[in-house]
Amino acid sequence: TGTFFDTKSLLPTGDIVINGVRAHKGSVGSALCVTKDNKAKIVPAKYRGHYDEGAFDTVLAGGLTLVYDGKISLNPHAEGFSDPALFRYNRRTAVGVTKSNKLLMVSVTKRISLNKLAKIMKELSAYEAMLLDGGSSTAMFANGRFVCEPTRRLTNLLVVYDAVNAENNKKNTSQAQSAN
Repeated sequence: TGTFFDTKSLLPTGDIVINGVRAHKGSVGSALCVTKDNKAKIVPAKYRGHYDEGAFDTVLAGGLTLVYDGKISLNPHAEGFSDPALFRYNRRTAVGVTKSNKLLMVSVTKRISLNKLAKIMKELSAYEAMLLDGGSSTAMFANGRFVCEPTRRLTNLLVVYDAVNAENNKKNTSQAQSAN
């Protein structure tokens, strides 16, 4: 899955930068930012106005910070989130980064709280982590199959390629997008 989106207009709520070019300007949430040399970091919403977006090859914003500086960091209202649905127990998707720059991608099909997801990400050694779209958008596609299938069509996706199998991965991504 990717960033949250408006279910009426289908527009993402956060910034999206692909190959260094802004594809969409959003207004809320933290951002997963990745440089050309694959260094990833989560930039919390409160710092987004103070970072150089041009320094990143990929930006996916619009999520809620779960972990920052190795500590659980939940403050939805301060990041611009007020939809009551966000605070209910739900299926969840998150992305995180360890201190050694390992990317963590997690989908949970059991209905859990935001606090429980933050604890899971911290237990998985996330130094920084953010929420991606969840609920019926919760999805994970890996190794040519859905590990967790969304129950609605998605408007945007976070796609990570294994450089060794880039061509095969692109074909699998097309299959996943076609299925949606």
